[in-house]
Amino acid sequence: MLAERPGSFRLEVLSPFGTVALAASDGREFAVYARRESRVYRGPAGPGSVGAYAAVPLEVADVVTVLLGAPPGRAATGAATVGRDDDAGLIHLAVPIETGIQEVWFAPETLHPVRSATPLPDGRILYVSFGDWKQVGALAFPYRIDLRAEPGNDAVHVRYGSPSLNTDIADHLFGFPPRSGVEELRIEQYPVSGTAS
Repeated sequence: MLAERPGSFRLEVLSPFGTVALAASDGREFAVYARRESRVYRGPAGPGSVGAYAAVPLEVADVVTVLLGAPPGRAATGAATVGRDDDAGLIHLAVPIETGIQEVWFAPETLHPVRSATPLPDGRILYVSFGDWKQVGALAFPYRIDLRAEPGNDAVHVRYGSPSLNTDIADHLFGFPPRSGVEELRIEQYPVSGTAS
């Protein structure tokens, strides 16, 4: 997996025989390659395309932000409130945003985000949890990230083995150019629902 702010990422499923599946975005286009089908599904880099294959309808910038260990970024439309969630033993931040109130809970000892709840434009709430924080060089990073959109059963579970942070990545890795013998289809025509991992 590769991710680079603001909106580029590449998720690749590998086997001993090469790439089984790939999802990539350069911030403008989102592409999913399914080797078994010998097809590439393409669409604009937006929540409809991402949601069709990742089960959670996110802007690509949100995908990158979450994969890099932070809640989705939103512009505040009013004053934020900060308090202590005594039941959870966490610091609670509530920020008014265009679609409602975004909430983020932080560990008081480290100030690492533990979970967040972000209203989405379609009326659902995106819940993200961050866990298993470990040091990667001078930075702390969550090795476990879980996303789910409610109402619904759509979820994405991310587990890191040995991440490398602040690495230079060649821009061409975030695209997937057309290949001979591979059928090209528009991603919006082939939505897939269910749970992704």
